[in-house]
Amino acid sequence: YRNGTISGSKWDDVNGNGDWEDESALPDWHIQLFENNDGDKGAQVGEDEVTNSDGNYTFEDVEPGDYFVCEVNQEDSWTQTYPDFDSDYPNCHEVTVTSGGEYSEFDFGNFKLGQIYGYKYEDTDGDGDWDEGESGIEDWQICLNGDEDCIDTDGDGYFEFTGLEYGNYTLTEDESNLDYQRTQPEAGSYNILIESGSGFGEG
Repeated sequence: YRNGTISGSKWDDVNGNGDWEDESALPDWHIQLFENNDGDKGAQVGEDEVTNSDGNYTFEDVEPGDYFVCEVNQEDSWTQTYPDFDSDYPNCHEVTVTSGGEYSEFDFGNFKLGQIYGYKYEDTDGDGDWDEGESGIEDWQICLNGDEDCIDTDGDGYFEFTGLEYGNYTLTEDESNLDYQRTQPEAGSYNILIESGSGFGEG
């Protein structure tokens, strides 16, 4: 028999839909090859392959047999969007290598969870700008998408929403305290599109 090859690419799935659509490659991600023992993940085969500047990886000299190809997630802020199979190892590709076979397009897509952050401040001169000397307001409720997800500002008036998936978000505040009149934003809310790795706010 002759050994085969397994290759693929790694990309930044900006809209999180699991399809590679003119999106950027991701270098420096580790890809691993494991034995497939009748559907059970066995021992790792060889060393990790690391994606190059174009997001590509290749396992050379792979003996005929059944394998899993899996990625190593870099950090908790990334979530895998492709592959997503209905199997015991949904985030791995299954590959059967035959003598001299070349197997490609075993790709991986990931979405980096986004964040929205900012401050609630007392606009003492009412000009709609946070000027030097104006203080943050503590324990003021800030909400995403109505009352779906609400948090209170900290002692400095700071708030932060993390782990956000792709989509449109509406950021609002509690305006039940009639002692205060909103000066920013004029529209009363922010409409924000979160894509892979995006952040929105002022800090």
